[in-house]
Amino acid sequence: MIKKYNSNMKRGCALVPIISWKAIHLAIPVIIGVMIVISGLLFSFSGEKTNFDEIALGKETQSLFSSYKDFLIHCNHLEDAYMCLEGVQQRNLSKSALWLGNSQVHAVNKLQAGQENAPPILFRFLQKTGIDLITFSQPNANLQEHYVLFEYLKKRLLNLQLLILPVVFDDLREDGIRLEIAQAFIDVNIKTTLEQTEIGHKILVTHSENVNIGEDMPALKDTFQERSEKILNNWLNNHSSLWASRPEIRGNLLLSLYLLRNTVFGIKATSKRRMIRSRYSNNMAALLAIIDSAKVSNIEILLYIVPIRNDVEIPYVLKEYNTFKEEIKQLSIDENIAFINLETLVASKFWGLKASTIVGGTPELDFMHFQALGHELLADALFKAIRKYIFSKHDISKP
Repeated sequence: MIKKYNSNMKRGCALVPIISWKAIHLAIPVIIGVMIVISGLLFSFSGEKTNFDEIALGKETQSLFSSYKDFLIHCNHLEDAYMCLEGVQQRNLSKSALWLGNSQVHAVNKLQAGQENAPPILFRFLQKTGIDLITFSQPNANLQEHYVLFEYLKKRLLNLQLLILPVVFDDLREDGIRLEIAQAFIDVNIKTTLEQTEIGHKILVTHSENVNIGEDMPALKDTFQERSEKILNNWLNNHSSLWASRPEIRGNLLLSLYLLRNTVFGIKATSKRRMIRSRYSNNMAALLAIIDSAKVSNIEILLYIVPIRNDVEIPYVLKEYNTFKEEIKQLSIDENIAFINLETLVASKFWGLKASTIVGGTPELDFMHFQALGHELLADALFKAIRKYIFSKHDISKP
């Protein structure tokens, strides 16, 4: 039998070691680089848990979320909402009020021992009149988020009679729904309610697909892929500090990019912030939706423009800011709802500094957060407005 000779056999055997060594030679720098990066990440972020909201506030300002008799009366979002709602059930007062807001509500500048912010002070004022109060606030909260959160809480609060709602010009530049609030979309009733308004439908279309309801894709529910991915993710969280530090790494990366952008474009706390028309319109539409929803449920509203630092020029285009104030005032008249302008309520001596908004910068003027005495003024002003405009209009308090 004639055996055919394949010339590639020997040639292949001879070339395999050469190709392998070349590949290894090329891969060595890459492998070393990856190891250096991983080592650096492990050294920088392993075990770290940074509160990025607190970083934005700066060292002089701290957040307070108060409780009363083992139950929170001031919550952040849906993840701790049950703690506030359980307190309302346990106290079992005949009427309740809800205060929604941004970081101004929970942050205190130059906090001293024994001091508190406005929510617990107003809580005590209202409790004496037979009204329970819970507060929810998030950094840079926009009115679209308030709308979603209001619909969620309205269905769960006992005898909700009053909504206290600040309108923050700076936050009308914000858009979107953070995940901790978008979780409300899991509730079919909330989705149905939101679908009834144009802005609610727009919010759902834009954000529903980003909601994490415990499974990345509903189509994978109860499948082998879903179970195996959960097992793998849990194993990596338990055995890899780098994997568990993903939120920390992502947060630091976004913070660095934010500071770099501000540095490049020279953006500081005192820089003029122009209105973003599309976002402004979305938030104003959400405000109207809140008002309509409250009226349907016979819930009174106290609308207020928030205090702002006034010892220096404010960081807004003055014409836009003045137009905004007039629009809110006219809206309150048209809708027959209580309204107060508190922009000059807090004196300049009660304001402080915030973290720098540029790389390597020094602390900057804070236009949003004030000291505890400013919080006392805020709580007192809101309670006086409630007595003047709400109690006199409807008897929602005890005689």
